[in-house]
Amino acid sequence: MEESPPPVDSRRRCLVCGAPTTSCHYGVDACRACTVFYRKARNKKPYACRASTRRCGITADGAFACKRCRFDRYERTLRQSKDRYVIQDLPTSLPVPQLPVTEPVTSADKSTPRPLLDKCAICYK
Repeated sequence: MEESPPPVDSRRRCLVCGAPTTSCHYGVDACRACTVFYRKARNKKPYACRASTRRCGITADGAFACKRCRFDRYERTLRQSKDRYVIQDLPTSLPVPQLPVTEPVTSADKSTPRPLLDKCAICYK
């Protein structure tokens, strides 16, 4: 049986576009669409406002007419949030774990038969 997603609380809305949301991204109530847009747009060349006023609103269906104004609204919401979540990019590569340095294993007991290793050792001498 499949689990249904949690019901959307009608009181919880995206502070950027006003769409219903169930989660908090970057420390503010923002829908996934606005968060993904912001994450991708913040490292790109800045958008230009379509109306050149930088005050474009949201259309009747909840969409933005201007990418620049949507980006600015998300940044303004982040600045106004009281906990000021620090935005950090994910690392481009994973850190390499440091293994403990151990002494090489030497066999002090020469009486143990090791025929395969002895054959290999002969080739490298």
